[in-house]
Amino acid sequence: EKREIKPIRILLLPNLLLASLLFSLILVMSTLWEEELTPLEFPLRVALLQGNVPQNMKFTEGAGQYLYQYYEMTREVIDEVDLVIWPETALNDIYDPEQGLERSLHLLAQEKGKNIIVGLFTGSHFDRFYQNSLLSFGPTLESSELYHKRKLLPFGEYLPFRSLLDRMTDAIPFSDLSSGEA
Repeated sequence: EKREIKPIRILLLPNLLLASLLFSLILVMSTLWEEELTPLEFPLRVALLQGNVPQNMKFTEGAGQYLYQYYEMTREVIDEVDLVIWPETALNDIYDPEQGLERSLHLLAQEKGKNIIVGLFTGSHFDRFYQNSLLSFGPTLESSELYHKRKLLPFGEYLPFRSLLDRMTDAIPFSDLSSGEA
């Protein structure tokens, strides 16, 4: 029994049609979602801080020096900017508004009338419930906002196949986070 070989142009035609359809769909959707952006009356001045903290030092006893470094960097730039942003999970323990650094950040934001956004963990050691979060310390306590990350990275922030790999969560701090709600 002899098999018939189809010419390349017959196989190419459906692929070209599919690609044209997808391109048209993307073009139509992009015009529908186009929003008119209103420029700010004044430029927003932002300081993005990066302390170059080695990962192997982030959860050790000496990590406090890096938190102090971030705080000092914030104090150095806060008068020149409108917003200061720290890295994701810069604070290496569960957020506690009464702890010294968190309280100092609240006071600094209030004193200067600025916003400071800090990446941190929220949750409970007791319940073993942790979230990767952002907290905006605002000029007033009412202006402070908290956001919980929704899309977590497998193995880095949550453990897929948890029942098989459960022993790993004890060896790596904050390795099994919960996602935020939409």
